[in-house]
Amino acid sequence: MKAFLFYFNNSARLTMLLLRNQQKGVETMCFISEKKAKVL
Repeated sequence: MKAFLFYFNNSARLTMLLLRNQQKGVETMCFISEKKAKVL
């Protein structure tokens, strides 16, 4: 049971990290497209 909880906590943390990275990626994509639009 402890091992399962440990695994669950770790995967939850990983999911949070992935979601945060995804958000950052989306933000950078928006930033880049905004810059491109200004250049055009």
